[in-house]
Amino acid sequence: MQSKFNYLKMLWLWLLIFVFTSNSYGYSFKFSTKILVVFSPHNKIKDILIYKITHAKKNILLAAYNLTDIDIINALLKAVKKQIHVNILLDGKCHSNTKIIKIFNYFRKRNNIYLSLKRNFSYKIMHNKFIIIDDNFLETGSYNYTLSAQKYNAENAIFLNFAPKIVNKYKLEFSNIWNKSI
Repeated sequence: MQSKFNYLKMLWLWLLIFVFTSNSYGYSFKFSTKILVVFSPHNKIKDILIYKITHAKKNILLAAYNLTDIDIINALLKAVKKQIHVNILLDGKCHSNTKIIKIFNYFRKRNNIYLSLKRNFSYKIMHNKFIIIDDNFLETGSYNYTLSAQKYNAENAIFLNFAPKIVNKYKLEFSNIWNKSI
C-alpha cells in the first residue's frame, strides 16, 4: 500500500511540474531540468527546437545529415536576421540538401557575417544530427531536421540544458568536422 501511495505522489509531482513549466510549445526550459528525452512522431521535437532557436541570444551550431524542414529553416534564418551567428554543417552528398543549400547561399550573400554554411564530403555519410545553442544547450539523437522525422518516423531527441562538459565535446566534434568541410 505504501509503495502505491509513493508512486501516486511521484506521478502527481511530475504532472504538477509539467503543468506549471509548460508553455505554448508544451515544454519549458525555465526550470532546473537539465535533460529532456522526447520521441516523435507523438511528441513535438520540432516545436522545442524552434522555441530554442527563436530564443537564441548569440550563436547556433547545427550539424545535420539532412535539413529540409522549412519551419526549422525559417527559424534559423530569423535568428540570422536577429544577428545571431549561425553555422550550419551539412552532409555534402545528401541530395535533398541541394535546394536548402541554394536558399542559404542566397541568404548568406546578404548576411554573410552571421551565417556560415559548409558541406562535408570527408565521410561516406556525415550522419551527425545535433544543434548547440548559446554554448549551453544541446539537442542530439536520431532526429533528422525534416518534416518526415516529425510526422512519420520513429525518432528520438535528447535535450541537454547547462551540461557544459557534454556540450564542449559536441562543440569540439563540430569544429573538427567543420575544418574538414567546404
